[in-house]
Amino acid sequence: MRLLTNCLFLCLLVIGNSAWGNPVPGDIKGWVIEANSNEPLDFVNVTLRKKGVENAIPVGTTTDLDGNFILTNVPNDTYLLQVSFIGYQTYQQEITLAEGRSSVTLPPIFLSEDTQVLNEVQVVGMRSQMRFEIDKKVFNVAQDIASSGGSASDIL
Repeated sequence: MRLLTNCLFLCLLVIGNSAWGNPVPGDIKGWVIEANSNEPLDFVNVTLRKKGVENAIPVGTTTDLDGNFILTNVPNDTYLLQVSFIGYQTYQQEITLAEGRSSVTLPPIFLSEDTQVLNEVQVVGMRSQMRFEIDKKVFNVAQDIASSGGSASDIL
């Protein structure tokens, strides 16, 4: 019995030391709000990339219907958080996860509309080359390239 107790104590000691030596990954939680209306924004893209590493693969998620997001199992390091949505200005923030913190809850993130002034818009259309009237079909051949230089019978 004493041998079994010693083995159990040794196993717990080894497991405890291995868990103590490895930092526990943390979570990053946040809430995204529309700046003008103070309404939560759903399906906003949230990405997290290691700071200073250009080729780092980003970790990402989207916000839920209430504008909340959570990034889980994030190792301790310094990151660049980017929040983006079509029609809104992109938000960036540097975040550092230190040892001893299991999760970080960010203050509300407000996204402002990204308005741009456009120049004029020109819509160009063409008429149909054939139209039906009560007793006849009318062909409009003014814009037909094949009709240039030909007779009426050639066009028909």
